[in-house]
This record gives sequence, C-alpha cells and structure tokens, in this order.
Amino acid sequence: AVAVGCGMGQGENQRTLLKNILTTAKCPVIIDADGLNNLSRDLDLLKERSCPVIITPHAGEMASLCKCKAPDILRRPIGYAQEFAKEHDVILVLKGANTIVATPDGQIAVNSTGNPGLAKAGSGDVLTGMIASFVSQGMEPLDAVKCGVYLHGLAADRCAERLGQTYMQPDDILVDLGEILR
Repeated sequence: AVAVGCGMGQGENQRTLLKNILTTAKCPVIIDADGLNNLSRDLDLLKERSCPVIITPHAGEMASLCKCKAPDILRRPIGYAQEFAKEHDVILVLKGANTIVATPDGQIAVNSTGNPGLAKAGSGDVLTGMIASFVSQGMEPLDAVKCGVYLHGLAADRCAERLGQTYMQPDDILVDLGEILR
C-alpha cells in the first residue's frame, strides 16, 4: 500500500507527485491530509488512476472535495459520502463523530467507537497509517478500512479513559492500540 498526503504540503509539485503515484501504483493508495487538499484542486486525477483508492477526509476536506461548505457535509454526511464514493469509485472514510465508510457500490458503515479527543491534528495520520499497514499485511482494502476505523476509535476510547479526551494526543493512542492488538 501507499499512504500519501500526511505532511506533504500543497502545490504543483505535490499534485504531480500524487498524479504519478495514482497512475503508476499497482497497490491500494490511501490519500489523507494534504493529499486530499491537492486532490481537491484536480479530481480528474482519480479518473487516470491504475489502483484502488481509499480517501480519508474530515468534513472540511470533504467540503473542499465536493466544492461546498463543511456545514453542508455535516447536514448530510452519509449522502455526501455515498455519492462521492460512487461517482469517483473510491472507498471513502468520512472522519468525525461516528465515522462513515462508503463504498463505490453504495455500502455504508457507521463506526461506533471513538470520541472528540480524536479531533486533533495527527489523529487522522494514525488512522491512515493503520489502514496502510493492514492493507500491506494482505487485508482486502474494505476490511482494512473497517478494521482500522474501528480499532482507531477503540484505542481512542481507551486512551480517553486513561488520560481524558482533552489531554490525549495522537501518539498516546498508539499505547492503547498496542495493548488492543496484543
């Protein structure tokens, strides 16, 4: 798997890199953070790809991809996720309260784990890494996404019990994730 976007920055060089990854990769590509910001400037990159794609936007990034405002996404998160996944043939993870997973064939899953302590910069990077790891270990992309989303939220719930939602940081979640996986 290839995870792209975390710490990438934005600009023409980054969009060229994203295009090169999407057109040459033969494995699943997970796009997050600045990868999504670059993608939102040229959604046609998804048409030229040669690989399965998973995208992991939060409401603000999703609004940028859909050319609307974040409150629009928050009013109809399932609808936007389902429509985008189908139109662009991607597995979409719309992060937020009750993270939504949408597939190109119209499937929807709503996650039951997680808490507001995840609303910190870097939490999504942890999720992206988890999904990439699971795919790289041989899981089917949709299974990797569902497993990653659920375990990410579960680790965050345990971390919040241990440290509190306000204090917990993204790297703190890894302690609880390690315990869960052990």
